[in-house]
Amino acid sequence: MRIRKGISPLVASTILVIIAIAGGIMLYQYYNTLITSLTSSTETLIVKKARLIILDNKSMLYVDLWNPSSYTAIINNAIIDNAKIKVNETIKPASSKQIIIIINNTSLSMEPGTTHYIVLRYILNNNELYTDPFKVIAE
Repeated sequence: MRIRKGISPLVASTILVIIAIAGGIMLYQYYNTLITSLTSSTETLIVKKARLIILDNKSMLYVDLWNPSSYTAIINNAIIDNAKIKVNETIKPASSKQIIIIINNTSLSMEPGTTHYIVLRYILNNNELYTDPFKVIAE
């Protein structure tokens, strides 16, 4: 009869703990890289909804925005039917915000029920970008 010797339980437990810690570190690095790449790949400002209310001498444009990027967005202009309106708003990273833009009715012909397209010009991470055109019907 031959007697087999193995490693001591203390050494075996230590090896298992080291393997578990190394596996945890590898999983952490994988998920951290995955989350970073998913959030930073969306480098655009998103118009969630907009509402255009026509009053007697001016109109009010309410725009709900979402900034999914990791940079602050600085909105410079709103372009409505090729007319540029100066805007000075900022949206923090990974946040939503509603902005209100006042439009002089003499610069644009707006009637209730008419369709208009809104594009916002903004700076994000030192790049000048534009939102996708967003359709809004005047109320």
